[in-house]
Amino acid sequence: MPRKIPIIFQFLLLCAIALSSHAEQKTTLKPFVPGSYQQLLDSNANKPFMLVIWSITCSSCLKDMALLNKMHKANPNINMVML
Repeated sequence: MPRKIPIIFQFLLLCAIALSSHAEQKTTLKPFVPGSYQQLLDSNANKPFMLVIWSITCSSCLKDMALLNKMHKANPNINMVML
């Protein structure tokens, strides 16, 4: 049980960072289903974008969120898609 508390805290922190970094942008949550990858490629054709694959159970993924937030703030023209 003690291990779950840090994971939950990290998840809540991640959500807060994501919401604050996208305050001026509309963030849409969508399910990733068959055909989603091609749809991402089509909707971002000829535009730079970053596909970030992560999990709340991945400790290095959670550590990278701060770096991703800095990268997004430094490059707001790059669409960041988180899967």
